Amino acid sequence: MEQRRKTCAELFEECDLSHLITEKSKTKKVLDSVRNSVQYILKCLFHFITCGCCYADNKQFGFIGNLYDHEPSEMEKQALVNLLRYLETEETLTIEFPHLISLRILIYSDNIELQLSAALFYLEISERIDDCPTSVTLSPLIDLLRTKDDRLNRITTQALSNFLMRMPACKAEVYPCQPIPALIPLLESKNHDTLCNTIAILTILTITNNCRLEILAEDGVKPLLKTLHHKDLRVIRNAVGLIYNLTQLAASRDEIVREGGVALLISVLQDCGDNDVRYYCFGAMGNIAATPENRQVLFVADKKLLMNYLLVHNLSSESEKVTGQCLLTLRNLASDALNQEELAMGGAIEKIHKIIQSTKSQEILSLALCCLRNLSNFEANQVKFVSEEFLSDLGNILHDSTNPDAQHSSASIIRNLVDGEYMKIIKLKCLAILIGILMVPKCNINVLVEVTGSVSILAAEEDVRYHLAQTKNGKVFQALVMLATQSSSPELQYNCAGTLCQILIENIITDTQKERSLPYIIQYLHDFLRSNDANFIHLALWTIKKLTKDELFLRAFQDKRIEHAVQNVLSVMAGKESETIGKLVPEVLRRIRMETLT
Repeated sequence: MEQRRKTCAELFEECDLSHLITEKSKTKKVLDSVRNSVQYILKCLFHFITCGCCYADNKQFGFIGNLYDHEPSEMEKQALVNLLRYLETEETLTIEFPHLISLRILIYSDNIELQLSAALFYLEISERIDDCPTSVTLSPLIDLLRTKDDRLNRITTQALSNFLMRMPACKAEVYPCQPIPALIPLLESKNHDTLCNTIAILTILTITNNCRLEILAEDGVKPLLKTLHHKDLRVIRNAVGLIYNLTQLAASRDEIVREGGVALLISVLQDCGDNDVRYYCFGAMGNIAATPENRQVLFVADKKLLMNYLLVHNLSSESEKVTGQCLLTLRNLASDALNQEELAMGGAIEKIHKIIQSTKSQEILSLALCCLRNLSNFEANQVKFVSEEFLSDLGNILHDSTNPDAQHSSASIIRNLVDGEYMKIIKLKCLAILIGILMVPKCNINVLVEVTGSVSILAAEEDVRYHLAQTKNGKVFQALVMLATQSSSPELQYNCAGTLCQILIENIITDTQKERSLPYIIQYLHDFLRSNDANFIHLALWTIKKLTKDELFLRAFQDKRIEHAVQNVLSVMAGKESETIGKLVPEVLRRIRMETLT
């Protein structure tokens, strides 16, 4: 026996409308209220198109007077019947041309209830459709956003949100429909669901700078920031997510700062313990702190202690993603000397040290070390880094090549410490580690730049120079020579050449080492003399001047190639006057030519 087809009235009764809200409410009363209200609208429509009368119990839901301002035309009735029949009979839904015609008839009707029926059709489609709708299909839905009816706004924003969340490719179809101007006014909606849906849609759309700029052009930042005062956690969570997306663009970051967004974000952090909210708040502040002017806004006098407390306190968050965003914000804030001192006074260095000792996340480890690198720039903070435990942890990370970012930051911290008053401690605890890194084949260039920078500073100590010359049977010295000659990094070459100069002028390497290294030393000196950088030229001239006292090197310098390169220095430096180089060139030439010095 053929199964009886259900009537429209039965379908309406059975309709599950729990998807009308962005997140299912925990309060059953709210869900029941929404369901009853929408089912009532559907019943009214059914009664009107079947018998021409109005469903009697219209005052139950707050409707005043007659439900319809205009009686539906025959065309509108037929359009509604077509859509209802389609929903009844089809399990897999698509929007074909006839359905689109029916939808447009209802959407552009003067009858608000027919518009509601079209919105409900879109909502049902948004839950069941498998293929991404086109711009032509979505355009009427966007037009519905411009109505000033709360019921329509709630249903329409939910439908659009469903399309975007279920089908990411739908964003490309929504953009041509110009949704931003229609959505911005809804940021001031009094309906929690409409507001939550609207912000969710904007958040999805603002992955491109064009959309971010359009929100700025539509003056959307001010009403968005007002939503941070909302009592609904869903609204706040979506709002800070949208603000985080907007702060990816410099222009919107600046606008958020001008409109007082920093103080509001701090207030939200102070009052809300939700991890998602904190993640987006710290992420937004980290982006804001990317520019010096905005960093100072984050550390204004009346908020400085609170900001400091919130950041350092949340470093202990149980949520790894919150900790990561805190570290990102701290890293950017610690780019300024004043903030480096303030953050250290608040206990940031000790908290971050605990993180690098305990975290299993490579990303968190990298961010933590980036923060410490910036904090170690401030001389008064360096005393916190020179304990045996801290230096041992840095050394272990420096040895681990599986995380090049963390390795690089660890090397940078040691370089900062070497350049301060704790050089002798670093020499004692870290020299062997640094030398070990020099001997690692195919070591990361950025790491080697920092390591050779540290070694160059340490080479000012006589015992270090002897150690570098003699360790591993001269292999460390030879490694420095090869890096100075063959590295693709000019900074790395310069660091190595500086260290070599200090070793060579001491005359502490053997004749065998000299002869083996001579062709390479001549090569990098020749390359430095041809450089456009005055520092490289100066280092080469100074090295040649000192090495002319050595007979082996003097004979090599008398090779016309070096003499010719020295003669050309002044032409290379034309327009870049350097008094020191101007004096060194003739002196070096006289030494090479063994002329009497006056």
